[in-house]
Amino acid sequence: MGSNKNPEFKGRDPVLNKIMKVVNDAYPDGLVSLYWNNAKSEPVDSQSGDTLALFIAHEVGECCGGLDYKEGLYEAIRVIGNAAAELDRVVEALEHEAARDG
Repeated sequence: MGSNKNPEFKGRDPVLNKIMKVVNDAYPDGLVSLYWNNAKSEPVDSQSGDTLALFIAHEVGECCGGLDYKEGLYEAIRVIGNAAAELDRVVEALEHEAARDG
Protein backbone atom coordinates (compact mmCIF):
# COMPACT_ATOMS: atom_id res chain seq x y z
CA MET A 1 0.00 0.00 0.00
CA GLY A 2 1.37 3.43 -0.90
CA SER A 3 1.75 6.27 1.53
CA ASN A 4 1.12 9.98 1.14
CA LYS A 5 4.43 11.85 1.54
CA ASN A 6 2.71 15.22 1.97
CA PRO A 7 3.79 16.65 5.36
CA GLU A 8 0.33 18.20 5.69
CA PHE A 9 -1.31 14.78 5.26
CA LYS A 10 -4.30 14.37 7.55
CA GLY A 11 -6.53 11.37 8.04
CA ARG A 12 -6.07 7.67 8.68
CA ASP A 13 -2.51 6.57 7.95
CA PRO A 14 -2.14 2.78 8.27
CA VAL A 15 1.66 3.02 8.03
CA LEU A 16 1.84 5.52 10.87
CA ASN A 17 -0.49 3.35 12.94
CA LYS A 18 1.81 0.37 12.29
CA ILE A 19 4.82 2.37 13.50
CA MET A 20 2.86 3.48 16.55
CA LYS A 21 2.06 -0.17 17.32
CA VAL A 22 5.79 -0.94 17.41
CA VAL A 23 6.31 2.00 19.76
CA ASN A 24 3.38 1.02 21.96
CA ASP A 25 4.48 -2.63 22.19
CA ALA A 26 7.91 -1.47 23.42
CA TYR A 27 6.58 0.98 26.01
CA PRO A 28 5.83 -0.30 29.54
CA ASP A 29 2.23 -1.46 29.85
CA GLY A 30 1.45 -0.28 26.30
CA LEU A 31 0.47 3.14 27.57
CA VAL A 32 1.30 4.99 24.34
CA SER A 33 -1.90 3.59 22.85
CA LEU A 34 -3.91 5.60 25.40
CA TYR A 35 -2.68 8.75 23.66
CA TRP A 36 -3.07 7.63 20.05
CA ASN A 37 -6.24 7.66 17.94
CA ASN A 38 -5.87 4.93 15.29
CA ALA A 39 -8.99 6.06 13.43
CA LYS A 40 -7.51 9.51 12.82
CA SER A 41 -3.80 8.57 13.06
CA GLU A 42 -3.14 11.38 15.48
CA PRO A 43 -2.31 11.93 19.14
CA VAL A 44 -5.10 12.33 21.66
CA ASP A 45 -4.83 15.52 23.68
CA SER A 46 -4.52 14.91 27.37
CA GLN A 47 -3.53 17.05 30.32
CA SER A 48 -2.84 14.15 32.67
CA GLY A 49 -1.56 10.62 32.82
CA ASP A 50 1.76 9.31 31.53
CA THR A 51 3.27 12.44 30.03
CA LEU A 52 6.23 10.54 28.57
CA ALA A 53 3.87 8.24 26.66
CA LEU A 54 1.95 11.32 25.51
CA PHE A 55 5.20 13.00 24.42
CA ILE A 56 6.22 9.92 22.43
CA ALA A 57 2.82 9.74 20.71
CA HIS A 58 3.11 13.39 19.71
CA GLU A 59 6.73 13.16 18.54
CA VAL A 60 6.27 10.03 16.46
CA GLY A 61 2.94 11.24 15.12
CA GLU A 62 4.41 14.56 14.02
CA CYS A 63 7.55 13.18 12.42
CA CYS A 64 6.34 10.05 10.68
CA GLY A 65 2.99 10.88 9.08
CA GLY A 66 2.93 10.36 5.34
CA LEU A 67 6.21 8.41 5.21
CA ASP A 68 6.60 4.85 4.03
CA TYR A 69 7.22 2.23 6.72
CA LYS A 70 11.04 2.09 6.64
CA GLU A 71 11.40 5.87 6.31
CA GLY A 72 9.00 6.30 9.21
CA LEU A 73 10.88 3.83 11.38
CA TYR A 74 14.19 5.56 10.75
CA GLU A 75 12.67 8.98 11.38
CA ALA A 76 11.12 7.74 14.64
CA ILE A 77 14.50 6.32 15.65
CA ARG A 78 16.12 9.69 14.97
CA VAL A 79 13.51 11.75 16.81
CA ILE A 80 13.18 9.49 19.85
CA GLY A 81 16.97 9.05 19.93
CA ASN A 82 17.40 12.83 20.04
CA ALA A 83 14.88 13.07 22.88
CA ALA A 84 16.67 10.28 24.78
CA ALA A 85 20.01 12.11 24.37
CA GLU A 86 18.44 15.31 25.72
CA LEU A 87 17.06 13.41 28.71
CA ASP A 88 20.48 11.82 29.28
CA ARG A 89 22.02 15.32 29.43
CA VAL A 90 19.45 16.35 32.03
CA VAL A 91 20.21 13.25 34.10
CA GLU A 92 23.95 13.96 33.87
CA ALA A 93 23.43 17.55 35.03
CA LEU A 94 21.31 16.39 37.95
CA GLU A 95 23.89 13.75 38.90
CA HIS A 96 26.67 16.34 38.67
CA GLU A 97 24.74 18.72 40.90
CA ALA A 98 23.91 15.96 43.40
CA ALA A 99 27.59 14.99 43.62
CA ARG A 100 28.72 18.55 44.45
CA ASP A 101 29.77 19.35 47.97
CA GLY A 102 27.59 21.79 49.78
